Amino acid sequence: MNFTGGMTLSGGMNFLAPGTAPVNTVAPVVSGTETFGSTLSTTDGTWTGTATITYTYQWQRGGGSYSNILGANSSTYTLVQADINYRVRCVVTGTNSYGNSSANSNATNDIVPSVPGAPTIGTATATGETTATVTFTAPASNGGDTITTYTATSSPGGVTGTLNQAGSGTINVTGLTGSTTYTFTVTATNSAGTSSPSAASNSITTNNPIIGTKKAIIGYGANNSGYFSLTNLVSNTGVVAGNTTGVGTARVALAAAGYGGDKAIFGYGSNPTGYLSITNLVSNTGVVSGDTTGVGTGRTYLAAAGYGTDKAIFGYGQSLTAVTNLVSNTGVVSSDTSGVGTARYGLAAAGYGNDKAIFGFGYNGSATVSITNKVSNTGVVAGDITEAVSAKYALGAAGYGGDKAIFGSPGRDTNLVSNTGVFASDTVSAGTSRGQLASASYGNDKAIFAYGDPLYDYSNLVSNTGVVATDTTIVGQTRFNPAAAGYSLS
Repeated sequence: MNFTGGMTLSGGMNFLAPGTAPVNTVAPVVSGTETFGSTLSTTDGTWTGTATITYTYQWQRGGGSYSNILGANSSTYTLVQADINYRVRCVVTGTNSYGNSSANSNATNDIVPSVPGAPTIGTATATGETTATVTFTAPASNGGDTITTYTATSSPGGVTGTLNQAGSGTINVTGLTGSTTYTFTVTATNSAGTSSPSAASNSITTNNPIIGTKKAIIGYGANNSGYFSLTNLVSNTGVVAGNTTGVGTARVALAAAGYGGDKAIFGYGSNPTGYLSITNLVSNTGVVSGDTTGVGTGRTYLAAAGYGTDKAIFGYGQSLTAVTNLVSNTGVVSSDTSGVGTARYGLAAAGYGNDKAIFGFGYNGSATVSITNKVSNTGVVAGDITEAVSAKYALGAAGYGGDKAIFGSPGRDTNLVSNTGVFASDTVSAGTSRGQLASASYGNDKAIFAYGDPLYDYSNLVSNTGVVATDTTIVGQTRFNPAAAGYSLS
């Protein structure tokens, strides 16, 4: 007998030793990052048994007990949301021609969410001096857990805005700096943490800062008793103070405007001696200086406004002159510039768009008109535009809202003017109807109408959205055709 490799008998018969089915001796090992979206892999482990052994795989999830994951039948497995808070293992089955057996791998720890994918950036839009909006699209992957917060971050500055929701949306960002260029990125946050940032948005530039005067001054005027050389200061809350008397020549139907950023100037007008070429500067504390005489054509019922952030312009007036005079940022009045626009008087003027001005309306000697003339930020007066609004005369005008204007009078048609110089349609405002009144900006972004004809001791405040309030009874001399301007940045 020969027992090596089998048994050989006489007659040529050969009996092979019997084969064995696979037996696992070292368990399979699962490895990989145990977070949503990561890929796990398993080894086959170590097996004995007759060659050739092939292996199949079945991934399972569970804890105390495990169940098969449908379709998870390769040596690798990518974790999905259903795996979160469960453990995962792989059952490896070895098979040969003599049979099969299975071995369980080690189990992972509980699977946890991952951070979300990066959102897709949308459009950034400046919405004010310090504000912007940023749109975004939610990422394809939420990391296996609900996204709770999206954060937009500015560059430069790192100013942030947040939106607490799961899906796409729009984030409001506040606390930016005026007149500054920004881009934004957006991140998503879930319980696992915060995503990588999106791509940068388009560039935006925030609006110019609103640097309006805080206070105002009303000056001069007349009533049936005579002409006045007096002023009334207006606080930054719109309260009109009592009379300050005795500074400058008494006169009526003059004009006033801010200059130098925080000062004001009264100019021109008339009294029984005739049309006057007189100006009076106002300091940033509201102190009125004595007369400066002899610059420009004397006239009355004219208008004035600030332009170019720190200069002023006087324009038009009676007797029917198409004349303007620029005022430097130190209060020096230039000689006449003539010939632009329709000659008229009883008009009004105001600043708009942060650095421009506009003359509007008036009487041309034969009819009341709805003509306007825009003034550039260098003091150049444009030709006539006939607005599709009612004609007006002896009205007021002032800036409001930081970069817009209002023309009109309480109790009568008013027209708001956008920061691009577009006139809105007529609106009858609150208050007692009157004309030949004073108007000015105050409180940084509001306006005031005061006094007027018929003779009333009323003021009407204008909000920073252009709404005219009802009458407030004020102190001070009742009069018509005074002038007013803003002054002081504090």
